[in-house]
Amino acid sequence: MNKVILQSIFVIILFFIKPVCLLHAQTVDEYYENLIKEEDFKKSADEKVKSGQYKNAHKDYEKAIEINPSDVNAYIGRGNARYKLENYRAATRDYEKALRLKPDDVNALMARGAARYQLGFYPAAKHDFSQVIEHNPEMAEAYVMRGHTCCFLNDYQSAEKDYTKAIELKPGQAKVYFNRAKARLKLGDKAGAVADYRQAAALGLKIAQDWLSKNGY
Repeated sequence: MNKVILQSIFVIILFFIKPVCLLHAQTVDEYYENLIKEEDFKKSADEKVKSGQYKNAHKDYEKAIEINPSDVNAYIGRGNARYKLENYRAATRDYEKALRLKPDDVNALMARGAARYQLGFYPAAKHDFSQVIEHNPEMAEAYVMRGHTCCFLNDYQSAEKDYTKAIELKPGQAKVYFNRAKARLKLGDKAGAVADYRQAAALGLKIAQDWLSKNGY
């Protein structure tokens, strides 16, 4: 009698376990299928960004986000597409979503700083660029952008220092010499400014050459 009861229980267990296993197998298959789809959408979107198809790229990033709402790079990608479309507020929201998922993501911090800069939120932008520098002190672009932000905040001394650091990290940037020249003029360092304009002109920057000609140098 006990043997019959045990066999019955075993059959019942098998009845319930089998569908659960099949369901689990389907879930795994669907997961990998969605993962492939998500990567395909992101790859397609990245290619469209490169070719300037920002609206279409935006749509592909949205599809990737629908599949995986926790994909940091998809939010950054959609933010970049929106940035290129000059929708800086929407871009900022995407970067913030990425940062909620990964607070120390340097790309998201840098991008949000750029969007905030475009919106005229200079103290917030400066904070983002400072965070980037804290995480990656070798990123010349972060010093350049923080320098631009400092100029809008009338902090030309800090701007001059940031441009100098950017030049140390990445020499040969004509526009950085040009911007440091403008900061140095604001600080009353005309000799230093002229030297920077000359360096920018030597690197082929026409507006620097025009400034030198206009001012008799």
